[in-house]
Amino acid sequence: MDKELALIFEYKDAPQTLKDVALAHRSNSSKLAQQKAKLLTLQKEVTELERAYAESAKAFTAELNAWTPKGV
Repeated sequence: MDKELALIFEYKDAPQTLKDVALAHRSNSSKLAQQKAKLLTLQKEVTELERAYAESAKAFTAELNAWTPKGV
């Protein structure tokens, strides 16, 4: 049997040091998963903002080029 699987069934009999590092590892794994999920959400937001920026930059440039200032 795989030791990690055995640990699930024999957790109460495992040495305290193993329990401590297992809990720390589980906590780090959870935190990492949460941060990766946030990163994915932010990446999606950045992609959408980049698209909106490109559209507004194109519209701004077109309007700016079409404008003739009074002093020119």
